[in-house]
Amino acid sequence: MLLFIGSGKAGCNIVDDFYRDNPLKKIMKLIQKEEQKFYGIAYDTSEELKALKNIPEENKVLIGKTKTKLKGTGGDRELGKRAVREEMSLIRNAIAKGMLAAPEFAFIFSSLGGGTGAASASLVCEEIKKNYKETKVIGVFILPAHSEGMLYRKNAEKSFKESLTCFDGIVILDNNVLVDRGYDIVEAREIVNKTIKSFFSIADESIFNNFLEKISTIAYAELWDKKLAIKDIIEKMLREDVFFKVNLSYCEKLLLLIKGDLSRCYAHDFALGWIKNKFGIELEYKLININKKPEIGMIIAGIDNQEIKKRIFIGSEEKQAEKKQIKTGLEDLLKDINSFL
Repeated sequence: MLLFIGSGKAGCNIVDDFYRDNPLKKIMKLIQKEEQKFYGIAYDTSEELKALKNIPEENKVLIGKTKTKLKGTGGDRELGKRAVREEMSLIRNAIAKGMLAAPEFAFIFSSLGGGTGAASASLVCEEIKKNYKETKVIGVFILPAHSEGMLYRKNAEKSFKESLTCFDGIVILDNNVLVDRGYDIVEAREIVNKTIKSFFSIADESIFNNFLEKISTIAYAELWDKKLAIKDIIEKMLREDVFFKVNLSYCEKLLLLIKGDLSRCYAHDFALGWIKNKFGIELEYKLININKKPEIGMIIAGIDNQEIKKRIFIGSEEKQAEKKQIKTGLEDLLKDINSFL
């Protein structure tokens, strides 16, 4: 049993997309009995939640009637937390209504920058763990673009630190990778959301176990018409399809899930040695041979904390650099003044 929770506007949109195409039917055929099912809810403090077109109405949880007047939090993390704490029973009941049994995995999707989503994700994670002792809870988070402002970047830093204390694993993607390539923020969000949905459409619980006790990122690609060596596939995905800047040498492993006509991928053993020699990490495979165009999911697992700090704590780094610049400027000014005395 899988439980998907959309937290805040960004997370709600992702879960709504899952309901639109329902790719998890494919997962259910592989990993679950017929009587079991995927279940997802979406909660937010804004009436924009009502505009979602695909998720069932009864799976939408609108909170914050007294705290936010259903107008959102405006990026105020503490307001978002208070609203969720006050009406946690609504989220709890929405989850319980669709659960025939304790979910093996629960995934909470959210942007890291807002005032409702990631700010309350840890609270909802704790609620799930309290009610479903065996459930593993994974946070799937998206970093805000720098252009969204310092408030969102500071929110991301705080929310990420909180998430480290309660989630069983974290998956992270970064809108900035696409913005830096020239996409506007709306396009970046759409591409990242599509990557998340496509990855989960071919994944199963044996893949999800790679997220546990680690910080990871994911990617997705479809194989082109010609045959390709695994090394070439990996290089192309790292260049074009991974939306979190990371140095593989500071990670634990890279996993490829290939689902489709496996005869169109070759040189598996060569790629094992190439990854080990070039980056010093392990390459693992999950291969599912079916008669269709191959789809490829990638997990880069065990991202080093220093790599995370480069991306998430950028606001703090800039603040320190700004202080250093001001201090240097003052020192230079004093030298100039003293030279005239």
